[in-house]
Amino acid sequence: MGYFEELDWKVGHHRFKYGNKDKRAALSMICWLFRSLFKNMKDIDVDKLRVDLRDADLDYFAQDERRANDYSPLQNKLKIAVWATGGFGDLLIVSACIKEIYEQFNQPIIDVFYHIPANADFVFKNVPYVNKVYDRKLYQKMQGAYPIILEALQHIVPAKADIKGLAKYTKLANFMLALKKHNKKYLKFIASRPQFDGAFAEIMVNSFRKNRFTAMSFEPYFKFSKDSKPFIYLDDKDLNIIKDNNLRNKKFITIQHGWDNTSKSKNGAIATKAWFLDYWQSFVKKFKEKFPALAIVQIGGANGEDIDGVDVCLRNKTTYNQAAILIKNALLHIDTEGGMVHLANVLGTKSAVLFGPTNKDYFAYENNINISAGNCSNCWWLTNDWLTKCPNGYKQAECMRAIKPEMVLNAVSEYINDKGKYY
Repeated sequence: MGYFEELDWKVGHHRFKYGNKDKRAALSMICWLFRSLFKNMKDIDVDKLRVDLRDADLDYFAQDERRANDYSPLQNKLKIAVWATGGFGDLLIVSACIKEIYEQFNQPIIDVFYHIPANADFVFKNVPYVNKVYDRKLYQKMQGAYPIILEALQHIVPAKADIKGLAKYTKLANFMLALKKHNKKYLKFIASRPQFDGAFAEIMVNSFRKNRFTAMSFEPYFKFSKDSKPFIYLDDKDLNIIKDNNLRNKKFITIQHGWDNTSKSKNGAIATKAWFLDYWQSFVKKFKEKFPALAIVQIGGANGEDIDGVDVCLRNKTTYNQAAILIKNALLHIDTEGGMVHLANVLGTKSAVLFGPTNKDYFAYENNINISAGNCSNCWWLTNDWLTKCPNGYKQAECMRAIKPEMVLNAVSEYINDKGKYY
């Protein structure tokens, strides 16, 4: 079946499936078109990369393999700036890439520019591979001090690099050239960030079986498996967060009902990927009835709501380090898809994760309890305001409304019962 025959069949199928629900059918068709259009990236002809890279012959540095062993550590180390974007979870994943760059390329001096410096300070605290963290506002003034600047989110993009000037750094030069060549395949996604992020995720999942973390692999320079994890340093000075909340001799779970500033709507409504307060409260009540010996600790930031019935409410009352210590010591973390789930994975704590607008196959970790429901989901970046307004026009995101408290309770109960020795 050719493309247009398949398209014609698909239109008929959606007309039958959705009837007069035109908007829903249109959104589903758009998602399918994205998948079809970009499923075979080798056919995309790209003439020019958007970033500023000086041309060089890729084979130049490969023709003499001895070069790779000849260069010695520099007296004055190379400086690299990393312009990091995205949320807290994205920053954790980018940190793993920065670590690999540091270890692979003769330990250059790496500075990070980020829009929330306090978050970056936590992620990179006491790690050898980041020199300093700067507020992104300082980037324009400071960028001239770096011969290499990398943008990092779902792709690592050289925003500035003098390839010929890197000739004596053979391995790094080859990396930059290979990165340029690699990015040409995904130029349409890079140049259109973030509007095509959903389509890119579909390709990573369906064509390469990669998730958000493993998609950052860049062989042969660094490779992330499902068992690879970024590094995070926890400061023991905050261990009293356990004692001060009477949790030292208790088994507990952590939960979060919140969202970051990028997901906050103008009218104060919750983010589309957030679960609803009445659902959270119903779940907490049912959970306490079933597992009275387990305490429930609510964590999270300013954007969110207090949940009635929890044993300890620490929403907007902890630092990242304190929240991380609580998660690390928890039996289970329950959350919607977001940064705390990525943090829990790094810390080795299992999470029960509720998925709606975002791609479960792309953002889920295999060892977690990943929950979704209903036929309406994965509308990530189908519209520019998907974070704050349901693309299907529902007042409350139908994908999240379909995840009932009983469903979550049943899913986590199976795991907790298997861990019966803990309570």
